[in-house]
Amino acid sequence: MATIRTSAIAFTAAIAITAAASLGAPAQAHANNGGAFVGGLVAGAIIGSALTGPVYAAPVYTTPTYGVVYEPVQQCWMQKQFVGYNYKGQKMYQKVQVCE
Repeated sequence: MATIRTSAIAFTAAIAITAAASLGAPAQAHANNGGAFVGGLVAGAIIGSALTGPVYAAPVYTTPTYGVVYEPVQQCWMQKQFVGYNYKGQKMYQKVQVCE
């Protein structure tokens, strides 16, 4: 869930920087704006990589019978879950842990 959000932020930043670099100043008809485009992509990649968190590898376990066994990495977060209404008619929520 968090990776989709950070990817969207990085993509938006890359588009914004590319648009700002390409629309910054009017250019002559013979001028080459390829450098501005590439510069925007590079700046977007730098900002996008700065926004993403560290990536950890999954732990690896070895067993004598099966060799290498890979354990999947679980990502968990807290989420509100609707429970019902109280005596005043207000919505009630409880926090539950959700894992992928």
